[in-house]
Amino acid sequence: MCYLDAQSSESINPSQSSVVHSTPTAPSHRGPPVVIVRFVKRDVRDSVLRKRRLLKGSCYAIVEDLTSLNVKTLTRVSRDPNVTASWTWNERVHVMTRSGRQRKREADRVKT
Repeated sequence: MCYLDAQSSESINPSQSSVVHSTPTAPSHRGPPVVIVRFVKRDVRDSVLRKRRLLKGSCYAIVEDLTSLNVKTLTRVSRDPNVTASWTWNERVHVMTRSGRQRKREADRVKT
């Protein structure tokens, strides 16, 4: 979070997060540790997620926690040749097509 503070004018106060976990990594893992953060307020979480663009080209990344179904949907649409960009926001997969059309993509529901 210190890296984000240095890149933007806003500051992230430690009291704005309720839980911070560092996950175990393999000995061959290089780079910064994987950290999971739960924020007290959604607007703080959204502010941090908006700042993830500042991290392009660095060894850091911020990703949204997704369900396995949304991970599969994001992977599937990102491999589609008609898709130029795909991203997630508020647990929804968004897609930009070659024609410039932007739309939300719902995960396919498994029939039970």
